[in-house]
Amino acid sequence: MLIDRLNNLKIRSKLMLLLVVPLVALLFFTGYGIADKWRQYEDTTAVQALYERVLHLAKVLHSLEKERDLSAGYLGSGGEMFRQALVEQRVESDTQISLFRDSVRSLSLSMDYGPMKGSLSSFVHTLEKRHAWRVEVDVQQSANFFANYSTANANAIYLIQN
Repeated sequence: MLIDRLNNLKIRSKLMLLLVVPLVALLFFTGYGIADKWRQYEDTTAVQALYERVLHLAKVLHSLEKERDLSAGYLGSGGEMFRQALVEQRVESDTQISLFRDSVRSLSLSMDYGPMKGSLSSFVHTLEKRHAWRVEVDVQQSANFFANYSTANANAIYLIQN
C-alpha cells in the first residue's frame, strides 16, 4: 500500500521526500546540539558566579584571621597594644563582609546553585554576630572570642573547599 503510493508519486515529489527526511534529521540533531551547548553555558555561568563568591569569601577569611590575631594581641597586652590596628582591621573586615554579602544576594535566583547558596547565606548570617564578638574583646572578656572567630574561619574554609 505504501509502496504503491510511493510509486505513484511524481519524480519531483520523490526528490522532495528524499530531501525532507535528512533535513528533518539534521534539524533535530542541530537543535539537540544547541540545547546541549546552552546547558553547558548555564552550568559554566553558575560555576563562574560561585567562583567569584569564593574569591570574596577568601578575602573575608583573610580579613577575619587578621582581626582575630589583632584581638588576641590586644587582649594579651591587657588593652595596651594593637587598639588602632584592631579598629582599622575591623573596618576592613566590615568592608569585605559587606562586599561578600552583596555578592551572595546578587546570585541569580533563576540559576540552580544547589545547597551552596543556602550555605553562603547561612555563613553571612553567622558573620552578623561579629559585633557581639567585638564587644567581648573591647571589654576584655575573652571567654569565646577566639572560638567564635576560629569557627567562622573554619566554616569559610569549608565553604571554599566545597
